[in-house]
Amino acid sequence: MISRVRIRDRSKCRSYSATYRAKNLAKVRAANRRYAATCKDKRRITKLMMRYGLRPDQYDAMAKAQSYLCAICNKSLKLYVDHHKASGVVRGLLCRDCNLGLGYFKESPDALSCAAKYLAERHEMPLHEAQTRKREPNQLAFWSGEPVKE
Repeated sequence: MISRVRIRDRSKCRSYSATYRAKNLAKVRAANRRYAATCKDKRRITKLMMRYGLRPDQYDAMAKAQSYLCAICNKSLKLYVDHHKASGVVRGLLCRDCNLGLGYFKESPDALSCAAKYLAERHEMPLHEAQTRKREPNQLAFWSGEPVKE
């Protein structure tokens, strides 16, 4: 049986690793690609368990219950786990855009309802004259309204 020797000075180990990687960059990248290709499912399982405490069968059951659609926009895109940031409780599966949108609004129902109200009020709002006026192709300096002299 091979016993492991405890390395007391980790800086030597790190410097050796960095040196090896620098000298054998193509070899290291090829090994990383092989590992990533063979362990894709294992990484997915580990990520679900570590981040959200979900087993793959639980994720699949949630996706099936949602008909493999985003819980907000009902589009069939890749689904991401939506969870409460403070407690870690999983709420459902969302597409990337909806999940990021909730994050940008800091998961605040008040902010989201204000945004929905804003959109509803301004949905049919006419554009300002400056936004509707057609521009000639040679009017590149549109902020001044003067055509570019050639």
